[in-house]
Amino acid sequence: MKPKDFLSPIFFTFLSIVLPTVISAQSFQWTDPVQLTFSPTDNRNATVKHVLCNGDYDYYVFWEQSTGPQSSNICMTSLYSPGEPQVLIAGEDHHCTNVQVMPVYTFNYDVYFILFYESDQSGNSDIYYVMHTDTGMTEPELL
Repeated sequence: MKPKDFLSPIFFTFLSIVLPTVISAQSFQWTDPVQLTFSPTDNRNATVKHVLCNGDYDYYVFWEQSTGPQSSNICMTSLYSPGEPQVLIAGEDHHCTNVQVMPVYTFNYDVYFILFYESDQSGNSDIYYVMHTDTGMTEPELL
């Protein structure tokens, strides 16, 4: 018996065992879309971050919500248990745009995350930040 004839049945057996496993590994599908916001207003520039909030680490969605032609808010909701969105920054007669969230991992947990955003509340496009702490959101500070 030639070595070539000996390896053919082994190779065929190997393929018959491995090939169905590899093919079935590609069977995952996308879930149906879930609506996170129920607002009729314009929602845009969403970002998802894993942060500590309300005593638990979770994935939160942050986005801009237009409340009129001259103003927009920054909102947040949990990705896995969406409920009523929490308004973090209320833009009254000004826009709050370009949301960026930086998680903060500290040992004393007094600051959970820092939220950066662009606003035209002074007439210019300035960058502001707020910190989410044990007592809530701090006042906006100009960067």
